[in-house]
Amino acid sequence: MELPQTYVIDKMYSYSTGIRETNSYLNGCCPVCREGKSWGQKKRLFYFLDEDYIYCHNCFSGDVKILTLEHGPIEFKKIKNCLVTIKCKDGVWRKRVINSYGIQPIFKYTFGNLAKSPREYMITATENHKWFIKRDKKRRKYDYTTNLKIGDRLDSMEYSEERSIEGLVHGIIFGDGTYRKYKGSKRYAIIRVCKQDSRKDEILKILSDAGYKLHYPPNYKGDVYVNLGNIPGLKDVPTTIDPKYIAGFIYGLWLTDGHNDRRYTISTTRKDLVEWIKNYASMGGFRLVNEPSPKNRKNCYSNAKPIYSISLKENSDVVLRKKEFVGVEEVFCLEEPVTGGFYLADNILTGNCARGWNTFFWVKEVSGQSFNQIKNELKDYSNDSNFKLVVDGIEEKHFELPSLPGECVNLKDDLQLKYFSSYPSVKKAKDYCFERRLFTAINSPKTFYCCVNDKFHGNRLIIPYYNSTGKIGNYISRKLLETDSKAKYLVKFGSKKPIFNLDKIDENYPYIFIFEGQIDSMFVKNGVAVSGVVLTEEQDQQLTSNFPFHNKIWVLDNYRFEKKEVIETIKDKLGKGETMFFYPNEFSEFKDLNEYCVKKGLDFIDPDLLIKGSLKGDRGILKLGED
Repeated sequence: MELPQTYVIDKMYSYSTGIRETNSYLNGCCPVCREGKSWGQKKRLFYFLDEDYIYCHNCFSGDVKILTLEHGPIEFKKIKNCLVTIKCKDGVWRKRVINSYGIQPIFKYTFGNLAKSPREYMITATENHKWFIKRDKKRRKYDYTTNLKIGDRLDSMEYSEERSIEGLVHGIIFGDGTYRKYKGSKRYAIIRVCKQDSRKDEILKILSDAGYKLHYPPNYKGDVYVNLGNIPGLKDVPTTIDPKYIAGFIYGLWLTDGHNDRRYTISTTRKDLVEWIKNYASMGGFRLVNEPSPKNRKNCYSNAKPIYSISLKENSDVVLRKKEFVGVEEVFCLEEPVTGGFYLADNILTGNCARGWNTFFWVKEVSGQSFNQIKNELKDYSNDSNFKLVVDGIEEKHFELPSLPGECVNLKDDLQLKYFSSYPSVKKAKDYCFERRLFTAINSPKTFYCCVNDKFHGNRLIIPYYNSTGKIGNYISRKLLETDSKAKYLVKFGSKKPIFNLDKIDENYPYIFIFEGQIDSMFVKNGVAVSGVVLTEEQDQQLTSNFPFHNKIWVLDNYRFEKKEVIETIKDKLGKGETMFFYPNEFSEFKDLNEYCVKKGLDFIDPDLLIKGSLKGDRGILKLGED
């Protein structure tokens, strides 16, 4: 495959190409968007960020709907270049701009529910759009892909939308209340809650919390009567698009007109309600999972209205059933740097609209060469550049030490845990791993240990370092008990501070995130830990010789909590051209990533958040000064 002259291997680190200007464009070929196997068949417009980063935008057609606070579910093309409030992956509504990314080939993706249901959800998007797919049903681990395949299961919401009391009352009256006309023209909303109603207590609590008085007339035989007063519109569908109100309305309606099953199933004769549910249920965190159709009621009077059955679900996954090419048209999307994801209509979770490469990984993808093939081809590279390749490593002989200290209990082995259940340190270690989400973190080691009888590491959590062969080559221990007077962390005796998680680096992903502590690094793809804020000579050599083309980003603890000397170290790194992650405002109250993940219930931080929140040089120093 012939590469463009600009990107032949021996020139990829040259700064004389003329295309590395910030915000410059190149009309070239995209490695993931090209058609067929032949280079150059598909031309694309690349967007360059900073010095040598290439962006390829992958987006939606204009007819796809996105959830917004201003308009409800609305087509992308109707809000082109507009600032709107969108629902992000974590359920928070944030303001983002809807951009157009030109004319691109698009595919129609047909999604369906996991249960047998005829309802399908059609979305047209570029073939390489980013999606979150579920890879662990029990632990709710997910990953993202730009190559969605038939059978892939999209990740769903992990929360329920908050319900407003006003919406709940509206739904209850809409479903089972009525209006009664008293003296004059005023109409009063009333409801009679039957004593046989299985949801009676919940309905009455909502009405009582809303400030309404409950009456128990003797002739009602145990039923409860509530007069809500003159409130117009309670027998009409909501006119607001407030998510909390809609969530409350649907739940209140289900309490009075719903069925007890695994779904929120509601029966109604109101066709306007059916259309409203189709259009706005997703604003309240629900997804319509069936196709409501009118059914005539048997054994009923002749003029009875047909009844509709509406089935809704919260937090349900969808699976890709069909994918087909549909044509070429203008595409739209947005960039959400905090979570990397947002919600379309029908509560379909999707990812940010861009994929990027540095020059090396771009060449790797379009040339088809492996990581080692390109690395070997560059051994004799001699042009001036900021690239340094260390070919030969330094090996020093050490005396043999056991892979683990003393007697260690595997915290993922049920038999060992049962045998050592009377050991306080073992229980403490297991509880600590659960509390800090270490067992489920996306980048955690295979297991953890608790040492029960070593002179230095006894009664401490052991975090193992695995090598490339899958064996434990090193470890670090963490204090668990208050009676332990030793340092919080202790390294293996004779160790020269190796790099934690070096064995888990994906060489095909162009970033490595360098953390001070091991625990924080477990929550990010390609996260490593170096037990400090500077690299030792051996650590620097390990990273440079094994991963010379990767972009390295430092992710230290939140600088807002750091001591003065650490801030000076950060400034020094920025001055030397190193890249640092700066915690956005959403993280201001958290000391580090693990604390944030524990609070938010996360096992994974999207690397895009770290990439887009990173600065270097004068820009980073100015950022420190601002805060």
